[in-house]
Amino acid sequence: MKKIIIFFLILSFTFFAIGFPLYYTNLKDPEKISFVRDLLPDQFKSFLKKTVFLIPEQKLLLELYQIKMEQMLRLEAKIAKIMQEKDLVDEEIFPQTQFIKLNYHEISVDGLEKRERRFAPRLFADFPSGGKISPFYIETLNEKTILIAVNGTSLFYKTPNLLEKEKPVNYEIKNNLPENITVTDTFVFENQIFVAFANKDKTCDSMEIFYAEINLVFLNFEEFYSKGSIGECKFEPMGGRMAIYDDANHPSILITVKNLEDQFSIILLIDMKTKDTRPISSGHRNPQGLLVNEKNIVLSTEHGPRGGDEINKIIEGKNYGWPEVSYGEGYNANYNNTDKFRYKKNHARHGFEEPIYSFTPAIGISQIIQVPKEFSLRWQNNYLITSLRGRVIYRVNFDENYSRIITMEKIKIGKRIRDIAYNEKYNCFFLALEDESGSIGVISID
Repeated sequence: MKKIIIFFLILSFTFFAIGFPLYYTNLKDPEKISFVRDLLPDQFKSFLKKTVFLIPEQKLLLELYQIKMEQMLRLEAKIAKIMQEKDLVDEEIFPQTQFIKLNYHEISVDGLEKRERRFAPRLFADFPSGGKISPFYIETLNEKTILIAVNGTSLFYKTPNLLEKEKPVNYEIKNNLPENITVTDTFVFENQIFVAFANKDKTCDSMEIFYAEINLVFLNFEEFYSKGSIGECKFEPMGGRMAIYDDANHPSILITVKNLEDQFSIILLIDMKTKDTRPISSGHRNPQGLLVNEKNIVLSTEHGPRGGDEINKIIEGKNYGWPEVSYGEGYNANYNNTDKFRYKKNHARHGFEEPIYSFTPAIGISQIIQVPKEFSLRWQNNYLITSLRGRVIYRVNFDENYSRIITMEKIKIGKRIRDIAYNEKYNCFFLALEDESGSIGVISID
């Protein structure tokens, strides 16, 4: 080690004593001393220029360059971290998607009831509005768009006004819905609007459906279906989504029915003419989306526990596993590596129907809608799945048998999406955004 140190000191002195004058002479008259420069190895000359013979101006520029490079690297790392935290997964920030560029704007809604979000303090303490939401459902009828709030308040907009970026006026529609209700879904069929709700003046297994001829002055609702008896209601029901289904040429309503005190939900079929009912499927936890597509195939989405939100193809007579099987777990348990799973993790192995897809972590899955072919050639045979907790839309493409997802694109919206509707005349989607006072998101083709 001593020999190495001594050698380094002698080498340094030699280059300072001899190399610097030679280098300075070379600057004055390069031709006189160029032979010395030619004798030195290239790597050694590069070392001298970067260290011993670096002039102050060059050294300053190099230091500034290094500082700038470090700043750029830190900035790039910060941008990458922000994009990861904010979930900016598209090639560009929405409304640019993978294949098409969309137009998007939001319109705030006046007149909706705010409610405390259930479970918000326990699950999502960082909820931006402190747990306040204004849930509503949206139906669009070409020239008019109707909103039904969670408490039964009904509003309408002139659809063309929603396409403008200025805030339009909405108009209240009077109705005779019961006062103490929680609306769970709406749909329009043959100029009638159907509203499903839980009646808090009845028992918790009460799920009612009322219908009315569409009238923008007064909606005179009549009872279509009622399940439950008079009594005290301690909990709000889960589910309550509806869809029209062709049951051997008999128009019928499918509705997801569950109560917090029950072990599982079912999808119930109600004949629109006879009111006869029969269960279609069972073993659901909390269905929040329901769709019958153009081929009369039934698709549902449902909330799992922590993780385990599902997309299911509904087949009559099948059991979908809850509460025995789930790809999720409880929110307050099973975090330790040694903990046993509470729920079984394979549906088919235990005699139940497997989901098409299960989201982990959970996204707070909500409604599912088929993208009409008129919307975009690039989105043909696609479906849009909305989410509450995730605040995103998933554009998905299923295989021919609806047994798996082939592609999935995550489209960031940034607000809780309760419902989605397509307007055929104006070729656009309307989103029911429930954060704080509520707003309508409008998606159209650029």
